[in-house]
Amino acid sequence: MINKEWFQHIWDTVPWIVRLNLLLAAIFFSLVSFWLLFIVALRIVKNKRQKRKELLENEIIQFLNQNIFEEQLDEHVVKAFALLHLKTPYAKKIALKELLAFKENFRGEATNVLTDLYFQLGLDEFLEHKLQHGKWFQKARAIYFFSELKIQKRALIAPYLNTKKEEVREQAIFYFIKTSDTDPLDFLENLNEELNPWESIYLEDSLRYFYNGPVPDFSKWLYHKLPTVVMFAIRMIALYNQFENIPLITPFLQSHHPEVRKQAIKALSKLSYEELLDKILPEFPQEEFMVQQEIILAIKELGGSNDLLSLSTYITANTDARIQLAYDKAARYFKTLNSPA
Repeated sequence: MINKEWFQHIWDTVPWIVRLNLLLAAIFFSLVSFWLLFIVALRIVKNKRQKRKELLENEIIQFLNQNIFEEQLDEHVVKAFALLHLKTPYAKKIALKELLAFKENFRGEATNVLTDLYFQLGLDEFLEHKLQHGKWFQKARAIYFFSELKIQKRALIAPYLNTKKEEVREQAIFYFIKTSDTDPLDFLENLNEELNPWESIYLEDSLRYFYNGPVPDFSKWLYHKLPTVVMFAIRMIALYNQFENIPLITPFLQSHHPEVRKQAIKALSKLSYEELLDKILPEFPQEEFMVQQEIILAIKELGGSNDLLSLSTYITANTDARIQLAYDKAARYFKTLNSPA
């Protein structure tokens, strides 16, 4: 029978390099075995979680199907289901996802039933807790669910319009537009932080694609304390062709903010304001370069080669290269326009 002493004798007689290789091989195979067992264990755990998730989803879907067309919900049945199946935050997240999917596919009285289920299942308290105490991405997701489910929590969500986290601000903006029926921009009264370019674009897209009410009168926001909100209002007036607001935009050609002046020129040009060039051409020499660029674009839109030529004395070798380029492009445009076919 082979004993321990025999193995010790063999081990002592082999060269040290062989012993080192054997030791390294043993360590390598141990690590490989551990890694394989770890992967298998992860797969087993993942499969179990997936099965539990699918089972829970089926339970929730079946429950919603059974109750969505009920004229009167049985509170005891609903609370019993919540106590049995919605005990964890994970289960409540799945319930919210399925509830949202149902709400997207049903209209009329069924949506009212889904809203009642939302409250009776305790999902409202869950979302409020995430909004008030969760991390920033949980706050953003909570506001998103409030928006999609059209839950009225305007006072609760209003403070997040001025949070430092942009993703949360964007969801708060989206919420007020999505849940509004008549005045989607009333939340701007509570806005204390400037709109960044992405938020401005996001706000515009939300108005165009998610708001279904009457088009608001954007002139209401021309006198907001934040210049970025004023610029947004001017841009929307032009986008929605609110020609009646042209007289309200023209004073902003004299704004202290060059960005506002630029936006006013751009909007009035789009609205084909006939007196625009008479007002802005004399101001060209002392304007900021961004406004000068917009003036040249306005000439292309509303004027002619003579209007452009009137600026030639201000285009010298010392002029900003961007202005020279804009001027040259406009000159080529008029040259092509006036050349015989």
